[in-house]
Amino acid sequence: MTPSGTRRVVITNPWVPPYVRRGSETVMVELASWLNAQGLAAELLGGGPARTRGPARTRGPARTRSPGGDTKPSADAGAIPVRAVLPPLRRAWPGGLDRDASLVPSLARELRHMPPAVIHSFHYVDATAARLAGLPYIATCQGIPLTRSFAGKPLHRLLLRAGWASASILTCPSRAAAAHLRAAFGLHADVVANGIEVSRYSGLDEERQAGLIVCAATPGDLRKRAEVLIDAFGLLARRMAGTELVFVAGPISDERRIELTGRLDPAVARRIRFLGQVPRDELVRWYARASVTCLPSLHEAFGMVLVESLAAGTPVVGTDHGAIPEIVSAGTGMTFPPDDARACARALAEVLSWHPDQQVAEACRARAGTYDWSVIGPQFLSRYERIGL
Repeated sequence: MTPSGTRRVVITNPWVPPYVRRGSETVMVELASWLNAQGLAAELLGGGPARTRGPARTRGPARTRSPGGDTKPSADAGAIPVRAVLPPLRRAWPGGLDRDASLVPSLARELRHMPPAVIHSFHYVDATAARLAGLPYIATCQGIPLTRSFAGKPLHRLLLRAGWASASILTCPSRAAAAHLRAAFGLHADVVANGIEVSRYSGLDEERQAGLIVCAATPGDLRKRAEVLIDAFGLLARRMAGTELVFVAGPISDERRIELTGRLDPAVARRIRFLGQVPRDELVRWYARASVTCLPSLHEAFGMVLVESLAAGTPVVGTDHGAIPEIVSAGTGMTFPPDDARACARALAEVLSWHPDQQVAEACRARAGTYDWSVIGPQFLSRYERIGL
């Protein structure tokens, strides 16, 4: 039996799966799955390249509707209802009037038509739509929005203020993100970390590979600072035979690949692989094979890939910047100063020396357990109940 409308939660974002599947969209799907397991009716709403209604993938043998309307087996499971609306604008205009901003009226109209007991928005664009719909909503800021990113986009700055300042509750996934929102925009946010399905990363029959460094950050994204990790690997490889660096996210252009590896000794460059965006199940296996996972980026509001690595029992190395130090605890990894390749190499060498150590693996899994949905989900649910669920 479907729960009544009073127990209905709609989770929104400018993009929804299956059209986009970044960290934010993964959190949305897993949160919806957890809420449905608690007896609520949770679904996703956002923009897509075509208007459609169908399930989003979470875990198990479900069937998923493709944009063309055909159904296909899902490798994940438990289908989550998803609605995608079509934005009226297809190209950007001056002042920030772009595709995402033009979604606001369409999303507001769809929300009024639904309507749920509570809306949980994951971006200021859909938060503004929730405000226009006149319904109770929680807003979550998933990133660290830098003020310079709004240069020439006054409309987006207006939408941020309209959507987030009017939310019944504003949350973000780290103390670093909350401090930034307060300093840059004068907004107060509760800290509620992102959740993950910890059990998905355990019990894998994978052999830990000594010297294997995995990076699940997109090397083509300049904010992720792939060049710092590659320079560190070049230093490390001179004194540690058998080390290997594998990037398991993408995309990356040929020009960017050459830029990153062209200054290395060819023998060292051959020990670096760029696999592009690997499927989720394969990503989990790479975490389990690695001796260490590294995230050298700046301005991380959370660092989901670090928590995923910890859940697989793999220690981590990350930049001492943004939210990364909030995740990396003693005995589960190390941090290094931003953009310092030598310090990154030293941290990697230290953590690689821990291999193999079952106590380290257990400490990593215990740390990841503090982010399991059984811990994080109730924190969101209690906030829904405070605003009318």
